[in-house]
Amino acid sequence: LIQLPPAARGYLILSQHHLDPFRPQEPPLWTDLYGLAAPGPRQQIAQLGQGQPPPPPNAFAAFLTPEPAGGYRLLYAKADCAPAEYETRIFLHIHPENPADLPFYQWQSGVDNREFPLRDYGVRSNGECIAVYPLPDYPIAALLTGQTGIWETNLYPPANPNTLRAAAAALSEIQPAARSNFDLYLRDNRLTYLRESCTAADTAANFFLHITPQDVADLPAERRAAGFANRDFAFNRYGGHFDGKCIALVPLPDYPVKAIRTGQYVAGQGELWAADLTLER
Repeated sequence: LIQLPPAARGYLILSQHHLDPFRPQEPPLWTDLYGLAAPGPRQQIAQLGQGQPPPPPNAFAAFLTPEPAGGYRLLYAKADCAPAEYETRIFLHIHPENPADLPFYQWQSGVDNREFPLRDYGVRSNGECIAVYPLPDYPIAALLTGQTGIWETNLYPPANPNTLRAAAAALSEIQPAARSNFDLYLRDNRLTYLRESCTAADTAANFFLHITPQDVADLPAERRAAGFANRDFAFNRYGGHFDGKCIALVPLPDYPVKAIRTGQYVAGQGELWAADLTLER
């Protein structure tokens, strides 16, 4: 007998798994998903997708949703879902914050690679699909998921809005090191991107970040000929939106840095904007 809170909403997943430690990626013996007065995929995509670019055609919308006890689960939803799409296998690459949290046989790769059909974790009804995949308990730095040759997306655990507000407040009396589409600040060995009036469209394109060290010997061997470290990133990897603003907090390397060039770009179209910073250390 499982007693649920009276106000419980969302989805309940019941499953039975193997206990053999040498078969951690075996699919569950069985899984049942029950809706608890939850909205359908169209409503889930609209609610969870606020402030984010819409998924590309033929892709499932994928969201990290918080668990009440901490951590996250991965939700997949598609409003117009054909049976073949529901049967196609999903790949999931989980990058932990600490590789030591992985099983010993994954230490070298540093990635927890998984693959599964959505039907093992979800339901399809009236042409709509929704699935909820449980994630491991260890802290997660990033995820890459998708269907091979069809679509893929990067996901990052969202930053705490209170942390973002505090970081923005700490910059209120500091002059930015450079101004462009974002105000750029150098402080505490990190580069901060701040935009006072910001929408999802402002952060949808990828950011490029090229870091030139004072001594190229500090770079990995494969980057020494180029002369700079390439730290391109998606905005939600380091930041988020709050109160109509957006901010990203990007850590800089420990070695002495001579210059930084950063901005946003669209593959095949070039730079949307760029800014250059010179550092004195």
